Amino acid sequence: MGLKLIEQDLADARAASAGELMRGETTLILSAVDAVGRVAAERVYGVCLMRRALLLENGSRSSLMT
Repeated sequence: MGLKLIEQDLADARAASAGELMRGETTLILSAVDAVGRVAAERVYGVCLMRRALLLENGSRSSLMT
């Protein structure tokens, strides 16, 4: 039962962060990177969501995107 709860929590976190990314928001993922490091955050959110968040964040700081 405990493992199913953890898996559901991870699925919920991924869904929430994917929804945020659709709105251009990277806070959940980047906060996790700051708190636990990139490798651990990738375990939670997956490589694809991490890549999208980092690209979005880096692009938002680019003078070409403003």
